[in-house]
Amino acid sequence: MFWRVLRAGGRPPAIWILVLGLGVVAAMLFVQGLEPYRSAWPVPFLITLLAWIAMSATQLENRVAPLIQDDPLMRKALERRDALAREIALLEAPSFRHQVDDVLQQVDKDILPEFERRLARHRTLESALADHRKGRGPLVGASPATIANLRQLSTAQQEALQGLLTKLSDMVANLIGLSHSTEDPETLRRARALVEDMATYWESSAEVFRDTDATLKR
Repeated sequence: MFWRVLRAGGRPPAIWILVLGLGVVAAMLFVQGLEPYRSAWPVPFLITLLAWIAMSATQLENRVAPLIQDDPLMRKALERRDALAREIALLEAPSFRHQVDDVLQQVDKDILPEFERRLARHRTLESALADHRKGRGPLVGASPATIANLRQLSTAQQEALQGLLTKLSDMVANLIGLSHSTEDPETLRRARALVEDMATYWESSAEVFRDTDATLKR
C-alpha cells in the first residue's frame, strides 16, 4: 500500500504540491533575503510532506474506488493482486522473494492502472451498444455492419480482460506451488517466465482497446 501511495504521488496535482513546497523550503534555505526565516524551514517542509502524502492517498482512492464499488472485473483483478502479495510474502528464500516481488511492482505500476483504463473503455462501448438495442444513444442510425463490428470488438475486449484475470490467477497458483521452494535457478526461471508471459499477453491484447474511441466516433 505504501508504495502505491508513493506512485500515486508522482501524478498531478500531488506532485505539484511537493514541488511547490520544496521550492519554498529551498528559498528559505538559500535566498539571502529570507535569512531571518531560515531556522524555521522544518515547518513548511513538514506541512509540504503531510499535504503531499494526503493528496497522494486521495488520488489513489479516487483512481480505484469507483470501479471497486461498481465493477466485478476490477474487484477480481484487485483480489488477485492481493493474493499475489500474500503468496510472495510466504516465499522462504529472502533473495528469491525480493526478485519475485518485481511481479507485484509490475502489477501495481503497469497492469492494474492499464486494466482500469481498458475496463472503462470496454464499459463505455458496452453501454453504447446497450443504448442502441433500446433505440437510443449515439449509435442509432449506424449501419448494421458497423454495429456488428462493434459487437465483435466488445467481445474481443471482454475476452482480453478475462484473459488477464486468468494470467493473474495462474501467477497466484504458481506462487502457491513455489512458496515452499528453495532458491534455485529453475524456480526463478519459472517465475520470470510467468511475468514475461503476462506482460506479452497484455501488450498483444492492447489493440482492441486502442480502437474503441475511434470506432465509436465514426
